[in-house]
Amino acid sequence: MSSTGPFTFTFRVVTAVMTWLGGVVEACPPSDSVTTVSVSVLVEPGTADGGAVELVASGDQIHADSEFSCWGLTCPQSSVDPARLNAAVNKVAGACRARGIVGYITVDFVTFIDPLSVSSVFVLSTIHARSVLDNCSNGVSK
Repeated sequence: MSSTGPFTFTFRVVTAVMTWLGGVVEACPPSDSVTTVSVSVLVEPGTADGGAVELVASGDQIHADSEFSCWGLTCPQSSVDPARLNAAVNKVAGACRARGIVGYITVDFVTFIDPLSVSSVFVLSTIHARSVLDNCSNGVSK
């Protein structure tokens, strides 16, 4: 519990205010080495058991103003094992297809080293219904 002036902020108070006003709560990984990887994928229609998934591009996000604001990408990504990234992307693409989401999507993963197991952890951060290449070309042309 923290206090600022005449106000006392408890979890219950914060939850009530966020429910009333709206807001976003984001977790922060327990690591000093956090990277964000964006992957552009073409998810083609198919059955629930399968359909083509084409990895179009991947890149490590470059953060300028803060660790939560992406300035651009370095392509191709080099911060995580490509085979593990491909497996994670295929799982997300399959889940999207099962929900009727097909076409070009961009999947963002936050990756970090788990301090207990000292292994790389992937956490799905965002799914955009557009290609990561759109993000790059929009930033360059403006």
